[in-house]
Amino acid sequence: MKKISKAIVKIFVAFLLIVIVYLIMISFPQVFFNSRQFENLKVYHHGNADVTTASEKALAKIKKSSLYNPNSEYEVFLTDSDAEHTFFTSIWRGSYGVYLLFANGNIFIRPSLIEQDRLIKPDGNLVAEDRPLNYFIAHEVAHAMEYEKLGFSKYNALNQWVREGIADHIGRDKFDFDEMLENYRNNLPLMDYKQSGLYLEYQLLVEYKFKYKAANPESLLEENPSETEVKNEMQNLTK
Repeated sequence: MKKISKAIVKIFVAFLLIVIVYLIMISFPQVFFNSRQFENLKVYHHGNADVTTASEKALAKIKKSSLYNPNSEYEVFLTDSDAEHTFFTSIWRGSYGVYLLFANGNIFIRPSLIEQDRLIKPDGNLVAEDRPLNYFIAHEVAHAMEYEKLGFSKYNALNQWVREGIADHIGRDKFDFDEMLENYRNNLPLMDYKQSGLYLEYQLLVEYKFKYKAANPESLLEENPSETEVKNEMQNLTK
């Protein structure tokens, strides 16, 4: 019995050590990457790829937001293989980009054609041009800015549409409100996150609050209204 107990303790200790080492590696992965600094945006990558275009475009986007803090540093890691992306993102490996709050606030982006500013899907195809690499960088940095504004409890209590809608508002190049409103009215699949994997519906609700309710990122984050509530408010625009 004592031998079994000792074996269990050894297994537990070994598992605990593995977890600790893993958390250290994803919290401080800088040693595995090269890096470039763009003001307060630090982009980590492999090889000699020129990250200037994607990084400068992403920086320009986040600097336009009232949530931007020039005194904060945002660290983004561009992985170069599915295996590496999976290692650093674990259960979130299916995401194209991940902001890991518990891992020092690091951001990991899946493999891309860095110099072409394009992201590569898991199936090997490129993500559509309206979501370039710089979009994913800016979107994930937006989450870091949201967290910085709210703190742990409020950030984790955010409704998904608020969290992702604001991040897409910051990350996307273009958003035609009237066109997306029409798509929403016609129940097109691209407006349903569960069907399309896109946050267009969430951004539509955010843009509605900004355009018609005089909201801004800070006030919307603090208010954190329910998705149903805002959809009901928007009904007069969809008739």
